[in-house]
Amino acid sequence: MSSFGNIIKKEIKELLTPAAIIPVIIIAFIFGSIGSSMEGIQESFYEKPEYLKKIWWYDCDPEAPKQNIHEYIGNRRESPSNIKSMPVFNNGKVYLTAGGDIWWGKRECRLICVDASLTGDITRSGEIWSFLDRGLCCPRCRLAPGRKWCIDRTGF
Repeated sequence: MSSFGNIIKKEIKELLTPAAIIPVIIIAFIFGSIGSSMEGIQESFYEKPEYLKKIWWYDCDPEAPKQNIHEYIGNRRESPSNIKSMPVFNNGKVYLTAGGDIWWGKRECRLICVDASLTGDITRSGEIWSFLDRGLCCPRCRLAPGRKWCIDRTGF
């Protein structure tokens, strides 16, 4: 046998030890079990998704422009409003912040409380209360017993 063959034979004997083979078998078993468990997940990707039914909707600034909104870039007095943060749901009410875009829009934001038990367009009928601030507000509302607050960009 050639010297190259002897080297290969020696390397195979050194590599094929129980300390090297057992982890390979365990990893193969783990990957096999993960693959079989993922098979059901993969099949669910082909199922048709269920869509949520729209129950109510609310326009946070009904007087704001809705058409050609890009014409209002930089207009700090009149511009479209955005919902600024994740709405918070508590005790059948939704609390949210809405206002002008922080870089291009009007310097006005509102903390709004909406009745979530209504249906349809609740823009006029669903607002329980709102607080107008002449600043900019992005964080979501915070709730505590008897208190609701949101901090604007200036820290108030």
